[in-house]
Amino acid sequence: PNLVDTNAVYHASGSWRLRMNIADLELGRDTVYGKTLAIRYFTGLRGAWLFQDFDVLYQWHADDINYTPMETKIPQKSRSFGMGFRAGANTSWHVSQNWSVFANMGASLLSTRSKALVNSQEYPIANPNDYVIPGRTQYKRSFIQPMWEMCLGFSYDNWFEDEGYHFNFRLGWDMQYWLRSNGFNSSTAPGRSGDLSLQGITLHLHLGF
Repeated sequence: PNLVDTNAVYHASGSWRLRMNIADLELGRDTVYGKTLAIRYFTGLRGAWLFQDFDVLYQWHADDINYTPMETKIPQKSRSFGMGFRAGANTSWHVSQNWSVFANMGASLLSTRSKALVNSQEYPIANPNDYVIPGRTQYKRSFIQPMWEMCLGFSYDNWFEDEGYHFNFRLGWDMQYWLRSNGFNSSTAPGRSGDLSLQGITLHLHLGF
């Protein structure tokens, strides 16, 4: 926002980056209902590593005789690791010999340990080497983290060479919701974490023999 009041922020920007790694160990069972519906029930374990970086920049005028333009940088890092139980079902409705509509659902309950690190620097824009006020805060917490996931789309299967080879193509919309996953500390709500939601198009190609 463009504010003219003394000691007010006139520019703010931020950038967020996410790196996520997930490892699953599953035990499943395929079940067929009639000629069109197939369901695979599964259970197992999930491990998840989430690395988040959130960098914030504020530019504002100091409350002095010159209304000195100031800049505040607040780089934040959040690291978490969780492991726990996972269960769900993969469903497939066949509309023809090769084409089907699928809906995959799953949920996990992870025992999670996270650490958040916040650094801050404040200095005049014209001379960033003066009046640097460093700040460093670290937060650690352990908690139980629920998450759920769903993927909806369509699938194409084909067998060839006397069914010695199997080709599968899937295109779907994938959604994930991680509760209490944004570990960045808030000055307005200390100790409170937000949720993380992800969604997007997923393309899957498989060739088996």
